[in-house]
Amino acid sequence: MWMGVITMSERDDHLDRTVWSDEQTDEAVRRVFSPEQMPDDLIARAEAQNDAAGSGDQRRLFALAAVLALALTVFLVMPRHSNKQPLNSDQLFRTVSAHMEPEVICDTPEKFRAYAEEQFGTPLEADFDAGVALIGWRAAGGYVNRPGVGGGRLLLARGPDGEEALVIFPNTKTHEVTAPTDEGLFAHKARIAGVRVVELTRSPEPIVLPVISGPAR
Repeated sequence: MWMGVITMSERDDHLDRTVWSDEQTDEAVRRVFSPEQMPDDLIARAEAQNDAAGSGDQRRLFALAAVLALALTVFLVMPRHSNKQPLNSDQLFRTVSAHMEPEVICDTPEKFRAYAEEQFGTPLEADFDAGVALIGWRAAGGYVNRPGVGGGRLLLARGPDGEEALVIFPNTKTHEVTAPTDEGLFAHKARIAGVRVVELTRSPEPIVLPVISGPAR
């Protein structure tokens, strides 16, 4: 039976193709990450492992492992940037407290409960007999940097002595409330029945938060 015989020329061609393929693999590794992205010790280590692996499939396997290791390293050291838009607490309080005009009025416990459930998925309760005037609600979207992006809801209120209070119910997926820079402005944070709220007032103690609670059981 005839057996195929590989000539010297064919063998040399095969070796040339193998070496060329290996060189392509090395070049691909270098194209994925520039030298600035690759620490010197990792480059040297990856090249040493690649050279020690021999040729063919082993070299390509080590090259792929090196790429994955470097990609993970770069990912872990990259700085994280928040995509959330800031809700400026100083600007919000200054603007809204000057014009305490609500868009939605909830002047009974039933209306307040229904509105909270519609907006936040939780029927929050409010004590209307505590001496705190709950004036109504406004959308926070008009006070953020990107018009049209909902920033949550604002509850406008006044304390027993007429002091203004602004309770922010932020959209926690898209916005975060900045800390006040005004030394006379206080931010009181709470989580009521899973709903995050921030009360802004000039009182060192919260005015509105004590009169709001989770669903009655």
